[in-house]
Amino acid sequence: MIEEVTTIPRRLVPDATVELVLHHIAHGNHVRGACELAGVGKSSFYQWLAEDHALAERYGEALREQTRARYAK
Repeated sequence: MIEEVTTIPRRLVPDATVELVLHHIAHGNHVRGACELAGVGKSSFYQWLAEDHALAERYGEALREQTRARYAK
């Protein structure tokens, strides 16, 4: 069975929710887990990344922060 994936337009999601996803990623969560914790679908998040260059850059920084924290120990 194939499930239909519905993405939520970025303009309908509060900035605080996007910040929460990025925060969770920076602190060690993968995208799926970070999105679940923030209450958004990962397909929506990936769509936002494809449409918003600034958000994609911030996502990259969250990944770098995650890597720094992981290997700083």
